[in-house]
This record gives sequence, structure tokens and C-alpha cells, in this order.
Amino acid sequence: IYGIAMFIVGSAVELGYNKFNLSMYESTGAPKIETLFSRFSYFGNALLLRLLMLVKILVWTLLFIIPGIIAAYRYSMAPFIMAENPDLSATESIEKSKQMMVGNKWRLFCLQLSFIGWLLLAAFTGGIGGVFLAPYMKAAMTAFYLDLTGRLPGSSYDTAPGAPSDPSAPVTPTTP
Repeated sequence: IYGIAMFIVGSAVELGYNKFNLSMYESTGAPKIETLFSRFSYFGNALLLRLLMLVKILVWTLLFIIPGIIAAYRYSMAPFIMAENPDLSATESIEKSKQMMVGNKWRLFCLQLSFIGWLLLAAFTGGIGGVFLAPYMKAAMTAFYLDLTGRLPGSSYDTAPGAPSDPSAPVTPTTP
């Protein structure tokens, strides 16, 4: 019952947490704690996004394990997109995430793989280290999202010609 409640309530909290992390990168002052709860007015849309992502990943996983993993990476930016554009529908956020992750799934995999040592260390502390590691990993994911949108200073897409400045625009790799 706890897991189901966390899944349902966590959908809106995740959007607020993503917005909070985005504002930490983009504003000069400290973000307000109210930002964490700012997306509860979009609760239904947030829950639908989480359910659609779960179903799509599950269907791809039933085909084989590897397509399910690829689908999880393909849809991974949808919560960030919806956090910034809460009026988008869940399917629109998923589609924009699919476009954004073309050619970037391996980069995200490598980013997440870089945390394996920290995850093992957190496991050795009985999970207490995870309290410190989870925000660090979320900040790295936020930086990855901002890098994809070209809004991260020093980003590989920052100086690329045609780099989108709006998060809803698809990101296409440029060739030299």
C-alpha cells in the first residue's frame, strides 16, 4: 500500500522536485521550498505521465529486457519536460523526450554508470549514504537535461549552431 501511495503522490512531487532542481541551476538566488509542491495542481497529468511511462517500458520489457532498458532511457527526460511545461499532455512530453534522447541514450547510460561506486558505498552504509547520493544524482540528471537543451553553461550543445533554447524543441546532433 505504501508503494502504491508513493507511486501516486510521487508523480506530482517528482515534477516539483525537477522544477526545484532546474531553478537551482537557472536562478541566481536559492529556490523556494514551495517549488517542490508547485506542481500539485497538475496532479492528474503527472500521474498519467508516470503511468504511461510505466506501461510503455513494461510493454517493451515484455518483448525483451534490452528494449525495455532502451525505452526507459528514451522516456527519461519526460518528467523534466513536463516540469517546465506543465500544460503539455503526458503523451506530448513522452514524444518530446523521445526526440530529445535520439543519439543521447548512451551518454545518459555512461552518466548513470559513473555513480556505481557511490551506489555501492551507499549500500555499505545501510542506505544512509543514499540520503546524500540521491540529490547529487538528481542534480546530475538535471544538468544532463539542461545540457541537452543547450542551457547549461559550457554545454557541448551550448555553442552548437542551431542548439535549441527551448526545452520542447527536439535536439539533433550536429556534424562537424
